[in-house]
Amino acid sequence: MQYEVGKTYVLDGDPKLCERGFHFCTSPLAVFKHYAPTNRFAIVKADEDDVIYDTCNNSHKAVARRITIVKEKTLDEII
Repeated sequence: MQYEVGKTYVLDGDPKLCERGFHFCTSPLAVFKHYAPTNRFAIVKADEDDVIYDTCNNSHKAVARRITIVKEKTLDEII
């Protein structure tokens, strides 16, 4: 899926951690625990009532049914 800054994406149905939904990390550097290195990152916004958090192993991973892509950042900006 190609995401665009400023757009909101909505999943049909309920999200399920590690299976379906829009996954994101709540800590920028935690991204590297779950995804291969890249030079493209996004700041996203999700409705707090819609987010399911992974509470195991302090993973900082979460999933939501609806997200908005707020801003794109590079690896240098993240670090």
